[in-house]
Amino acid sequence: MMKTYLVACYGLQDCIDTMKRIYLKLKAKYPNDLIMMNKEQHAIVSRSFLIQFKTSEEICRMNEDLLFYGMVKSYQYQEFTQYDTKDAYEHFFLRTKRFYGKNDCENFIKPLVIGERKKRAK
Repeated sequence: MMKTYLVACYGLQDCIDTMKRIYLKLKAKYPNDLIMMNKEQHAIVSRSFLIQFKTSEEICRMNEDLLFYGMVKSYQYQEFTQYDTKDAYEHFFLRTKRFYGKNDCENFIKPLVIGERKKRAK
């Protein structure tokens, strides 16, 4: 079963920058896996996971029925997105927790993104 993750980004440039950094980290961590970056869809794909990078506007327009195995916010999203546009993210976050019983980002996607936050804080 392919696990789908969501990284909420502030804007298009944040999506691209975050996607590139995470792609390079994944290629270094899993050198023998086939990991591809789809720039048009703002996604990273492998045999076992799909990571989607969406802006707050894209998240607001997403299909209500979508579920994500794990969700995390980029540094810029967390710092600069207005509260009224964060509602859609919170909706999907709560649906994820209700469906899976947790937001399973701690072991996989969150360390990749949190590492970015720690670097920027220095």
